[in-house]
Amino acid sequence: MSMGRLIPSDPKDVLGDYGTALAEQSFMKVRNTSASAMAIGDVVRWDTTDADGISVADSVAAQPVAGIVTQVVADDGYVIIQTKGINSTIITNDGTDIVVGDLLVPGAKVAVPKIGANSESDLLAGLVFGVALVAETGTSCAAGTVILNCFGS
Repeated sequence: MSMGRLIPSDPKDVLGDYGTALAEQSFMKVRNTSASAMAIGDVVRWDTTDADGISVADSVAAQPVAGIVTQVVADDGYVIIQTKGINSTIITNDGTDIVVGDLLVPGAKVAVPKIGANSESDLLAGLVFGVALVAETGTSCAAGTVILNCFGS
């Protein structure tokens, strides 16, 4: 039986005092099982090979995202990741320009825009984990601003 999404019964759960949607933030403490240190803004995935159920590793394409690293951590250390809400430290771009409103999917430790073919299949697979709120251009990775919802994966 699928629980589906919870639907708020009180408008105050969704709307703020001015009638605008408020982005709630969520964080969790996890263990870094990648072979390298993690930096603020790195995109991470669940490490399904680790038996403890709370481990993450560097993100790769086609693997659902667990969250965004919020502090520097050495390999095999514990770290707080953000899983939901507005984030302005996520590492984006990877040489592909991002425009406002782009859906984001995982790349190698970064968020990349989902453009072109297979957008629907990525949505159905739970790979889309954020929406770009600002544009990011250039050839190198840089900090971007997104709204996250990593629990969709």
